Amino acid sequence: MVLLSVQMFAFEQKYELKRQSLEKMNSELLTYRQEIDKIVTRGKELRKSITELESKRQLSDYYYKLLGNKGELRPYLLSKSISFVNSRVQKYMCYFFKNTTAQLYLNGANIDILIDSNGIKKSISSLSSGEAKRVNISIQLALYDLIQSTSQISFNLLFLDEIENSMDANGVQQLLNIVEDKADDGINSLFWITNNPDVMQHFNNKIICRKSMGKTSVLLEGAGI
Repeated sequence: MVLLSVQMFAFEQKYELKRQSLEKMNSELLTYRQEIDKIVTRGKELRKSITELESKRQLSDYYYKLLGNKGELRPYLLSKSISFVNSRVQKYMCYFFKNTTAQLYLNGANIDILIDSNGIKKSISSLSSGEAKRVNISIQLALYDLIQSTSQISFNLLFLDEIENSMDANGVQQLLNIVEDKADDGINSLFWITNNPDVMQHFNNKIICRKSMGKTSVLLEGAGI
């Protein structure tokens, strides 16, 4: 009788261990199934994203074909704007040069710039850094005017970020003359980031940032700030 009781106890112990092992396997199986469901759901989401990206890529390729460097539409759009840009470039060139003009030409989908200085033809790469800076500013301002003339949104903001770099005092004064004239044309909000004292002295409202010992201090000057 004692032997039978011991055998029954051993059997019950084995049964309990098997039962616990089966419960653990069932729990792990449920976890695996949940993970598989997550992977399947994620796969569906990724396939949807891939389909959307593929559609966007096709649309992007289409627009690049029209507007890219070798596109079909870009030369047409440039040809419609180039005469306006050239007229504005020359307007600003007159502030910087007496007998020098800059002309933009279409070369396929690209733009070439030809400089005429007292009858001598030059490329912009042959100019000094100061001269090239003046030409580039003239072109940038001309493009600003182009956007203003073609945009359906009216704006009167001009933002200049150290635009006077590489220019001497005379060039800075010429640039200030342009800015003053544009203010007369309706630009009433001008933000100019500069380290040049010749520029700073022409503005009453200033935000002055100074850095010392790893710390930056800000000083506000002007009644309009």
